Amino acid sequence: MGKDLLWFACRHHILEIVLEAVVLHALGPSKGPDILIFKRFQSQWQFVDRSSCQTAASDADISRSVSGVDSDGIAFVNAQLEQFQPRDDYQELLQLTVIFLGGTLAKDVSFKAPA
Repeated sequence: MGKDLLWFACRHHILEIVLEAVVLHALGPSKGPDILIFKRFQSQWQFVDRSSCQTAASDADISRSVSGVDSDGIAFVNAQLEQFQPRDDYQELLQLTVIFLGGTLAKDVSFKAPA
């Protein structure tokens, strides 16, 4: 697509740093080793309705933000899903990307509990 979307190299460590900055900005510093909102989300997972989810098209601002890349992005991600993915979390990220952009997947995908 001619754009840098995401760097996969050492993604877990890089995204931990990004997520930490976002959480720190939004919620302030944590008073302990766990971030309570994530722990609460994890404990309430069983009550989340996973049969109904919203896509980027559900929100006007997000829809405008992805309008130039949604169809190309879905095509690219679907092509990647047809190739071997060495890690399950790479495949899961690709599947979630298709769902978020409003595409459909060849097979059913279930949302897994946060670890």
